[in-house]
Amino acid sequence: MYRLGKTSNKRLDTCNSDIQLIIRESIKVSQIDFGIAQGERTVEQQQEYFNEGRSKINPKAYETIEALLLRAKHIVDGVIREKADAVDVYAYINGKANWEKHNLSYLGGVITSTAI
Repeated sequence: MYRLGKTSNKRLDTCNSDIQLIIRESIKVSQIDFGIAQGERTVEQQQEYFNEGRSKINPKAYETIEALLLRAKHIVDGVIREKADAVDVYAYINGKANWEKHNLSYLGGVITSTAI
């Protein structure tokens, strides 16, 4: 059985309680170790990810923070959303972060089945 490390727990703590519960249960049953890449994200980080092609959500395309928050679940503004409603995970293989699709697909299945 795997467990989340200190950094992953710190990142997970920025997410809402439902996500925290699902991820903490998922790590217990997963056959692949994994970590948390990110929970909470700033508007500036989101813009940077969009500019780099790492996200499809462009904060500049939204006229209000409310409209942006409907799409960008990582962004926390402290008023409308106090904790992130999304989390990014990575597989942890041979002591290194791993983003291979087959590993992420497996983790997606584990997390989804845990959430149900």
